[in-house]
Amino acid sequence: MEENTETTSAAEADAARASTMALRSEGFPQELGIRDLTSLLLLFILFFTCISDIQLAGPAALLYWVLGLFFLIPMAVVVRWLSRRLSFYGGHYIWIKQIVGGRLAELTGVCTWLFGMTIIITTLQAALLLLPAWFRSPLISYGGEMCLLLVTTMLALIPLHALKHLLFAAAGLPVATFFLVGLAGGWWLMQGHAPVIGLHIWQSWHAWLPSPQNIGILGIVAWAFMGIDWPFIMGNEVRGDEVTRQRAGRFLWWGCICIFLAYLVATFGVMVVVPPEKATSMTAMVIATRTVWGPTYSNVVLVMLFLNQIATSVVILLIFSRLLIAMARDRLFPFALTRLTHHHVPLIGIVTQALCCALLFTVMAFLLPPLGVLPLSEPVNLVLQALEALVWSIATLILFGCVIWMLMSRHSLAWSRIVCHSSPDRRSTHLALGMTLLGFVVTLVSIALVLTTSWASRWLSTPQWSLALVVSTGSLVGIGWLCTEVSHQGRLAHDLSQEIRQNNALRAQVTQAYMRRQHLVQRQQELLQERDKLYREQAARAERDPLTGLYNHRTLMSALERLLTRCQEEGTGCTMLFLDLDHFKQINDMWGHRAGDALLHQIGKSIQQCMAELDTTHVTGRYGGEEFMVLLFAVNAQKAAHIANRLRARIEQEVLMWRGKHLSSPVSIRVTASIGMAMYPIHATRYQDLIHWGDQAMYQAKQYGGNRVCIAGTQGQWANSGKGQTEELDSMETMTEQALLALLQARDSQAFAHGQRMAGLTEAIAKQMKCSAKEVAMVRLAALLHDLGKVGVSEELLSQTGPLTAEEQDAIQAHPTIGYAILVQAGGIFSLLAPIVAAHHEHWDGSGYPRGLQRESIPFLARIVAVIDAFDEMISPSADREARGERDACAQLIQGAGTQYDPNVVQAFLDVWSLRQHQRQQQPRLRASIEQE
Repeated sequence: MEENTETTSAAEADAARASTMALRSEGFPQELGIRDLTSLLLLFILFFTCISDIQLAGPAALLYWVLGLFFLIPMAVVVRWLSRRLSFYGGHYIWIKQIVGGRLAELTGVCTWLFGMTIIITTLQAALLLLPAWFRSPLISYGGEMCLLLVTTMLALIPLHALKHLLFAAAGLPVATFFLVGLAGGWWLMQGHAPVIGLHIWQSWHAWLPSPQNIGILGIVAWAFMGIDWPFIMGNEVRGDEVTRQRAGRFLWWGCICIFLAYLVATFGVMVVVPPEKATSMTAMVIATRTVWGPTYSNVVLVMLFLNQIATSVVILLIFSRLLIAMARDRLFPFALTRLTHHHVPLIGIVTQALCCALLFTVMAFLLPPLGVLPLSEPVNLVLQALEALVWSIATLILFGCVIWMLMSRHSLAWSRIVCHSSPDRRSTHLALGMTLLGFVVTLVSIALVLTTSWASRWLSTPQWSLALVVSTGSLVGIGWLCTEVSHQGRLAHDLSQEIRQNNALRAQVTQAYMRRQHLVQRQQELLQERDKLYREQAARAERDPLTGLYNHRTLMSALERLLTRCQEEGTGCTMLFLDLDHFKQINDMWGHRAGDALLHQIGKSIQQCMAELDTTHVTGRYGGEEFMVLLFAVNAQKAAHIANRLRARIEQEVLMWRGKHLSSPVSIRVTASIGMAMYPIHATRYQDLIHWGDQAMYQAKQYGGNRVCIAGTQGQWANSGKGQTEELDSMETMTEQALLALLQARDSQAFAHGQRMAGLTEAIAKQMKCSAKEVAMVRLAALLHDLGKVGVSEELLSQTGPLTAEEQDAIQAHPTIGYAILVQAGGIFSLLAPIVAAHHEHWDGSGYPRGLQRESIPFLARIVAVIDAFDEMISPSADREARGERDACAQLIQGAGTQYDPNVVQAFLDVWSLRQHQRQQQPRLRASIEQE
């Protein structure tokens, strides 16, 4: 049970924290600091100019200001404690809502917002009363009030980043005025003047004590000190993080000290200088300065008091517009009031507050004159101030009561949040409780004093005063309750309408479910149709080659038959392109079948994309292995040749970046294609014959070096060809070949010369064995670069003449592997050359190195290089042996045929060598016959 209670409290605390964070994210800029908050506090509190009423109590008035500390200090302590424990974004409405929530906070918020309008009216009325008797008529006073309200509203609409500096400057006006009045009293005494109330009264200790005749002054003092918590309403506009905001709360202590001293000093100045018969005037402070220093200083004070009232009205309008926005966010008022301008100014809230003030003063202007009372008069102003004091005291009393209930019961939502945030120590809790109880008692006494003591005794007796306050306070509370009730009922109606809409939505969902049930049979039919569609798609997938995504062999043959039938029926022609990738087996041997499959997949996509870019009817598929077929309908020979050459160029440009398991870095794999072209009905009328002609044309293209397009039956006349690798290397590959040969010559000149001697003989043997032109070029290049790997062997080891150790032998035998790595890294044609170089020391019986390959697993061209390499090594002298004769070398080759060398290659070599020997013997005879002739 206890665990459930703790879980519920934690959940409520989290909800309260989320609500507070939502209140802090209203979009206001963080512009305020300690200085600005202190300015707001001074302007909000030091607008009470009736210091003259307080001084009627004589010297006891100073004691009443001291007694007022019993309200000011508890209020400051409680407010600071709430701002630290609950939220820096405070005020009566926010804190009461966080502590008890519900209707009490709403009623308090609406009532305090309503009386905020009366505060603005009283401050503007006090500003008009300070001026000469120009605004005594109802119409002129109404116009002056509206003008001042308009000016106040315009000032409040200034963006806060600029307005705060104006308010800081304006905050010096009340402080300077109050201290200037106190200085006038001190100057008056220093000039030898006696206090106007008599020196004997100052010297009588009874005059310093409170009495039943002046006890009502305590209510005025409490009213003067009220409102120190209202600047916290703008707490979310304080710059910095939470810690900085908490430090900014120190403005409260500086402001309270300044407020207390200002009121105390000003009371002393008025009490010393102003006669009792003039002390009840609202211009008592002006009279004090005029009496001491003359009209010039009094006019300055009058202007300062006037500007102070205007600045105070601006501050009140700012603070209470924020309160209006907070209540609008809780749906007490329309949510549109929360909107801000692009300068982050709550335009709608401030204008709404000003319009409500104008409406209230308009009602007063037309309601009071028939009763014989002018709206702009001291009795009306005093009654409004007393009403404000009463309402404000009631709101403060409610706040104190909520805090007492929270601290004593410790079961409220706010207390759960306080405990979750940081568990308060007992000392601070007891201090807060004691100060709250003291403030509650003093506030209750001040309420009683305000009700039972007339502030306007010259115009209203105490019963009339009490009746006026009770009626006006009751009316204000009734209006506030009516507003909250209307808002509450509006929210209930809104929630009810939402529930009705949700019910309608549920009913619509039920109807839709019923309709879906009615259409289940139709849906089943659709599912059957979808199944048939999927079946057809699966059948279509069976027509595709899974590796390349093109049509497979069976589909191609069917398409070719249908195409020829259509051509016969329509009397048109078609073309078949038979495509084969050049030297694809070497790619499989070099990098494995996975690399070959990846290359086939990429080539298939490339062919498909290339044909999709052409505006022609075609069928593309994989014939088998590395062979592809493209069927073109209704194209002439020239266009077909153009398409074929585009395909050839597209394939030549494709690069596969392959990263094998044994490769440290990815290698680029390129491939070319030989394309044979056969046309219906020029070459054949049956699809079998057309395939035969296309296949022959493709092999004809391969015999002339590959990477070209050949038309069937053209006897070697090519439709188009690329710059084949069998004819000549392109410029980049030529530069790479020269760089590799230069590297070999610089590192091992003997190996370089050895390769140069081998080149011609290997080329002759390749031709003798009927190799293609590309293979002839490849074997010649292999002979030149077969010892390239020796650049990775140390020069000392290469030049060593004595017997070698096992480690040294392994180091020298690693040169084929090193050469393979260098050529793979070079890429292009050299990557195709790499397997030949890597295997030129492999033996026919598998006893060679580095991989121990045997027989047909050794690349054919590597077998040729191996024979010529051995022959040249035997007939060339070296540092550790003498050269053999060519006949002895041939005998050694014949002896190694079938074990170390490929017998066919050895036989081809012997044929070439015999032919060269015969040519050598015929050359002297031919030269002699030429000389005889």
